[in-house]
Amino acid sequence: RCVRLEEFETLAQCVKPELAGGKRQDLERTREAVVETLEALIAAVRKGMDKVNLRRSTSSFAQSRTRSLAQEKIETKERLRMEQILHEDEMSLSSCIRLADCMLQANLVTSITCTAEDLYQRVDAA
Repeated sequence: RCVRLEEFETLAQCVKPELAGGKRQDLERTREAVVETLEALIAAVRKGMDKVNLRRSTSSFAQSRTRSLAQEKIETKERLRMEQILHEDEMSLSSCIRLADCMLQANLVTSITCTAEDLYQRVDAA
C-alpha cells in the first residue's frame, strides 16, 4: 500500500509502537549518559589545570628564599610532571570525545539499518 510521507510516521508508530519509544529513547539515553560523563571528565581536567595554574601563580620569590635549592628543584620537577600529565589527559580526552562520537554515529547507523530492514521485510511480505 502506498502511503504519503507525512502519514508514514503515524502509521509506523501504529504498526510498531515500540519504535518511537524503544530504540530512539535508548539511543537518546545512551547519548545523554555519554555527554554527561564527558562533561564530568572535561570538568576534572579543567580543575586540574586550575590547580596547576594556581600553584604556578602563588609561587613567589619570597617563598623560594625560604626553601632550599634542592626542595625548589623537586617542586619544579613535580609541577612540570603534573603539567605533562594534564596535557596528556587533555589529548586523551579529545580522543575519547572523537571515539564516543564515532560510536554514537555507528549506533545510529545500525539502528537506521535495522529499521530499514524491518520495513523492507514488512513491505516484501505485504
